[in-house]
Amino acid sequence: TELAKAYAAEDVDAILAGAGENMVRTIPGGFEFKNKEENRKYLEDFFKANDNIKIKLEDFVATMDKVAIRFTFESDVVAPSEYVSYDATGSKAKVNGYAIFHIEDGKLVRSWNSWDRLALAESAGYKLHKADAPEKAEAAAETEAPATTEEPAKAEDAPKSD
Repeated sequence: TELAKAYAAEDVDAILAGAGENMVRTIPGGFEFKNKEENRKYLEDFFKANDNIKIKLEDFVATMDKVAIRFTFESDVVAPSEYVSYDATGSKAKVNGYAIFHIEDGKLVRSWNSWDRLALAESAGYKLHKADAPEKAEAAAETEAPATTEEPAKAEDAPKSD
């Protein structure tokens, strides 16, 4: 598709050409970009952080004013991103995701994007470990201060210095 080609070419202007001025994009991590300029800043950061981008369109479904895609994304991560909570520099990103686009008057006005953040982190060498809840609870109990019924000291009770 033209959009995938624009991403591969790192062409921010081509990506935003079909967007309305107040296009809203939501991505994982709780980020929401509410106009073309915020979207431009995000895309510039994205392209600064990723090189050799490949996007494979797995599914494409369109209705009257909505388009849904499922995709596979791959890139070389070459710099940290403001929108990723860990540094994946030096890794090869590979992730599956989807996007839903809302179109009005031929312009993209809203996009909801999601991808497998755990798989993305794992492709950068990070591993998720399950915490051992019983051991953590025991350790926390050992370090807690004992309960007391004494009232806290008042300022006027404090020793006075000369």
